[in-house]
Amino acid sequence: MQSLYGSALLVFAISVSLGGVILLTQRWHGVLSHDSQIGIQKIHAHPTPRIGGLPIMLALFIGLFYSSNATLASQVLVAALPAFLAGFIEDITKRVGVRERLVATTLSAGLACWLTGYWLTRANVFGLDALLQAWPVVAIGFTCFAVAGFANAMNIVDGFNGLASGLSLICLTAFAAIAYQVSDYALLQLIVLVMAAIAGFFVFNFPFGKLFLGDGGAYLLGFLLGWIAIMLPMRHSEVSVWASLLICFYPVTEVVFTIWRRRYRKHHPAHPDHLHLHSLIHSRVVKKRLTITNPCLKNAAVSPLVWLFSVGAGLFGSIFYEVTPILALLMSFAIALYLLSYFKIIRIFRTS
Repeated sequence: MQSLYGSALLVFAISVSLGGVILLTQRWHGVLSHDSQIGIQKIHAHPTPRIGGLPIMLALFIGLFYSSNATLASQVLVAALPAFLAGFIEDITKRVGVRERLVATTLSAGLACWLTGYWLTRANVFGLDALLQAWPVVAIGFTCFAVAGFANAMNIVDGFNGLASGLSLICLTAFAAIAYQVSDYALLQLIVLVMAAIAGFFVFNFPFGKLFLGDGGAYLLGFLLGWIAIMLPMRHSEVSVWASLLICFYPVTEVVFTIWRRRYRKHHPAHPDHLHLHSLIHSRVVKKRLTITNPCLKNAAVSPLVWLFSVGAGLFGSIFYEVTPILALLMSFAIALYLLSYFKIIRIFRTS
């Protein structure tokens, strides 16, 4: 464990250092790396580098050279490359569509299946488990679909300072607690190193938003978090898949509800809008009820309010990770709380 702490500290230091380099040199690369200030979901006031995924990825790869017994971590990071690169190229060129990024993330999931040897063989759902076990091709396809969907979910929630990275840290903390309880130190190593890399980025992202994840970072974190969520129950039969689902409750619920909402409004599922729960919290609660005048702090104030959803889900998921009925009940409660909060905000804090 001592060597793990040393590796994590190194990864954190590299991530912080590379993030600082990006900020200090943005006058030279800003024409390519700065985020656009035009768009329905753009609320920042100053040009900001959106390549925060780069220091996270580089820090992880460099850290692997100084980590012992990091075979599993190496396999997962190699598999993450297509998802990260598709998003990173979009950050630079602004010409990679959602479909291409989803294909790249699906490719990453397929590569992870091949390299690690894991995919969903059960979902703790009657009938579905039999199908997944009888037809490996269906199981692998379902796994790739789930991971690609979750990576897209993380991209959707990446809208405010610290939101996606904070949610990732909360979820990873819960996964680390379970991995420790089941003595899976190889997976724990991967989780801790990813947390250290994210923490280095978080220094610049929250609360003042000096550096953004960008699509590369969001798809990277979404893939890593999604694959950890799959590997943990597949490596340990006592861990319910519903534990992973509950821990990742907020991004999963947000993307499913977003697809339904846009279909209901006769919009394409990929059509951007500002009707996500976190967007409504910003426009109808934070902007109207908080007296903060600094726009960066108003932006950042959204994240802790959303983190509360994941803190409770992560805590209970890591405690009841073996008990599927309780986890399913808690998941139902979490979804109900999300929907209640959503429609309560719309009804009480109506815009003029």
